[in-house]
Amino acid sequence: MQIRPESAEKKVLDSPDSQIIHFWQAAFQNSPFALLAVDCRGCLIMANEQACTLFGLKDDDLCVRVEDLRIGQIVNFRDLMKRLNRDRCLISQKNLEWTTSHSTRYFDIHITPIIKPNGSLIGANLTFITTPLPNYKDLTPVEIG
Repeated sequence: MQIRPESAEKKVLDSPDSQIIHFWQAAFQNSPFALLAVDCRGCLIMANEQACTLFGLKDDDLCVRVEDLRIGQIVNFRDLMKRLNRDRCLISQKNLEWTTSHSTRYFDIHITPIIKPNGSLIGANLTFITTPLPNYKDLTPVEIG
């Protein structure tokens, strides 16, 4: 299994299940946002090209716990998995700062639970939306004077 989903250029089999799998792989890979798929133990199972480039992910990072990767500096995935297990709903975090030796970036992150039909949580999809600067419009203005 590779960290990047298979290319849509590969021959698509005629079975409907195979076509659905290739459709979802292509949709995941071609998203304009950095996407990670993580299992319920917090291990990376898939990342699109945008996430690999942004966070310096390599094939060796497959099956590694998110908290042990550079991305773990942004997201406290252990706490997020507890919340996902409890609430089973989308979690959004806004204006998270990530500083590297080269730059400082800000993200809005949306964590979507992936749930089996029987209701058990099997993982999460993390969507990272880069924001140019923190969004301060929600802060209460302070009057100076």
